[in-house]
Amino acid sequence: MYRFLLALLIASLLLGSIALCQYIITHKVDLQLVRDVRQHGQVQHKEAESLYTLVIIPTFDVREDPFALKASGEQESVRLLIRAGQKDIVRWTDDIQRGIPIRVEEVELLSDHVELFIEAAPSGTDAGYQHALRLQILRNDVVYADETLWTTGGRDVLSRRLSIALRPQYHRLDRGLSMGAS
Repeated sequence: MYRFLLALLIASLLLGSIALCQYIITHKVDLQLVRDVRQHGQVQHKEAESLYTLVIIPTFDVREDPFALKASGEQESVRLLIRAGQKDIVRWTDDIQRGIPIRVEEVELLSDHVELFIEAAPSGTDAGYQHALRLQILRNDVVYADETLWTTGGRDVLSRRLSIALRPQYHRLDRGLSMGAS
């Protein structure tokens, strides 16, 4: 009788621990182990938390806009301009080929909600068609924002104001444990 009860107890503990692990995996319970002793008492710097990387990928050739106004003393007009408030984050004066990503490192964005103004001029051959400009904002190789802007297809300059909430966009890992289509 005692062997039967002991076997039943061991089986229930084993199955219970498997069920607990399954519950933790499927319901995304956040478990955190004790941190390393060397990390205790360290202060995270706000400067490192506000530095982002911008990745800009145009689907059109960005050339000099022949109708753009140049400030006095400027040799060339700006091909790509990204501004946060009154501060120019990106002021690109070289030609940009379509599909070639531009990576701008250590861009300081101080809040978790930022409003950006983006302006780019498609080249003369690309100006008549609809094109896109993709903007990704990353921190530590984690995507915080991913936006795609479209031109109208006329001869207009791509000029938009974006309001972006900067939140990490982690991709969900599917372990094949979901029971139904979501």
